Amino acid sequence: MYQHELMQMFLFEVKDHLLSGIHVTRVVLTPDLHLARIYVYFDEHDAMTRKQILRRLKKSKGFFKHALSARIHLRHTPDLEFLFDELEDKIKSVDQLFAQ
Repeated sequence: MYQHELMQMFLFEVKDHLLSGIHVTRVVLTPDLHLARIYVYFDEHDAMTRKQILRRLKKSKGFFKHALSARIHLRHTPDLEFLFDELEDKIKSVDQLFAQ
């Protein structure tokens, strides 16, 4: 539910060129539903660019939270935490090993 809505926002509503091309790989809610950890992946391998994108996402947290509350009607909209999903890099490394 959250993952789908966030992907729609990244595809159609986000105007920031730095944030385009982001994939939401998974969303993990805490048991009390007060925090949503949003794992994102993008093809930039530069550590500085990754930090820059995560900083920009953190600054845009209010926009995403407000948009989610309008789309998903819950009593409480969770706080959002954006994290880079390193699992995708690990999967690519394993795939490259198998390809050899």
